Amino acid sequence: VQAFCSSVTGALATQAMLKGVGVGDAAASLAGATVTWLLRSGTGMLGSIVFAWKKGSSLDCDAKKWRLFADVLNDVAIFLEILAPGFPPLFTLVVCVSGVLKSVVGVAGGATRAALTVHQARRDNMADVSAKDGSQVT
Repeated sequence: VQAFCSSVTGALATQAMLKGVGVGDAAASLAGATVTWLLRSGTGMLGSIVFAWKKGSSLDCDAKKWRLFADVLNDVAIFLEILAPGFPPLFTLVVCVSGVLKSVVGVAGGATRAALTVHQARRDNMADVSAKDGSQVT
C-alpha cells in the first residue's frame, strides 16, 4: 500500500513540477525551465554529498531511525513539490529545497536499506533478500 501511495503522490509531484516549469504555458521560457531544473538537480547533488559527509557514519548504528526519517522526509519533499506551483515567486526555492530533501532520502534510504538487508540475510543470502526487497517496491 505504501509503495502504491508513494507512486501516486510521485506522479502528482511530477505533474506539479512540469506545470511549475511551464509545460503547457505559451508564456514560459525554455531557458527559465532549464535553469530551474538544473538548480534543483545541482542543489540535490550537493545535498547528498553534504549529508553523506556529515551523517554517513551514523546511518549503520541507527538504521531504523534513519529509515523512518527518510520515509517522513520523502513525504515532505513530495508535498513541497505538489505545493510549489501555487507559489510562483518561490517556485525555484521550493523545488530546490525539495531536491535537497529527496537527495537526503536517497542517501539515508539507500544506506539503511543496505544495512537492514545485511541484518536480514541470515544464511549468506544477501542477494536473495535484496532482490525480494526490491520486488516489493515495484
